[in-house]
Amino acid sequence: MLVYASTRHDADPNGCGSRCAHGLYAIDIDIDIAAAGTAGFATRITVDPSDDRSPTFTADGAAVVFTSDREGTEAVFAMAPSPGAPSAAVTDAS
Repeated sequence: MLVYASTRHDADPNGCGSRCAHGLYAIDIDIDIAAAGTAGFATRITVDPSDDRSPTFTADGAAVVFTSDREGTEAVFAMAPSPGAPSAAVTDAS
């Protein structure tokens, strides 16, 4: 599985550059590799309007760890790599 940050969900037709909030997306490489060049096969796994960036898998692959400003300041969060899974802060945002 591949996880990445993107602003592809942003509806602003003029583009918002670095002001866009990033969401996290996942592609199951074993299943979606044949369709990788086609839009729509990546699944958004974060739905929070905050800026989610720098995703990486834990060593066992059970969770995605990423940075986000969803609590007001930049912090590190973890969640299962599936759409709508709950996330939990793993660092103190204060």
